[in-house]
Amino acid sequence: DNILYFAYANKVYSWDGSTFRTAQTVPDNREITSLKALEGYLIIGTRSRTSYGTSIAYIWGRDYSLATFQGSINFGQGDLLILTVIDNSLYGISYNGYNPLSSNLTRKITVRGYDGGDAVKLKEIEIASNQDLKNLRVEKDGKCYFTSSQNSDSLWVLGKNINGKLFIDRDRFIFNGEEVQTIYSFGMVGD
Repeated sequence: DNILYFAYANKVYSWDGSTFRTAQTVPDNREITSLKALEGYLIIGTRSRTSYGTSIAYIWGRDYSLATFQGSINFGQGDLLILTVIDNSLYGISYNGYNPLSSNLTRKITVRGYDGGDAVKLKEIEIASNQDLKNLRVEKDGKCYFTSSQNSDSLWVLGKNINGKLFIDRDRFIFNGEEVQTIYSFGMVGD
């Protein structure tokens, strides 16, 4: 639709080249973390503003006259930080960090896929206790590359192999494999 959408806190804003407006608002107890276009809809990824809540993605048909969403997707526990589309299927990448209310101290990256109903957990990977995940991502050639924002030595990749099977793995080492203390953004050229 040639409109730029961006989010801050619990609001989606739009810019059509001449008009800036508040396009949609999610509930006050949600924080928008990711936006992704899929088949004419804008999928709005959110996490709970209270600690350790459930992540929800809202499905919006981009109709400004409607204050309602066309649906929602439960992405489970953890902070949904990245939404991506691979081969026309929606995937969410969440971070499950330290929870003082739980005896489990393990930090994890969780990948869930959506094909109607609730999102289904497809893969969970433990990460180092000094790492976290932010919504730093680049999509290229049908794959989603992402990294943690601190103490990272590599990029991760989510994609499908030549047999059409979904995979998630470390892809490339940053700075010759040495840990980088803080990453603010990254991009890919060529390759």
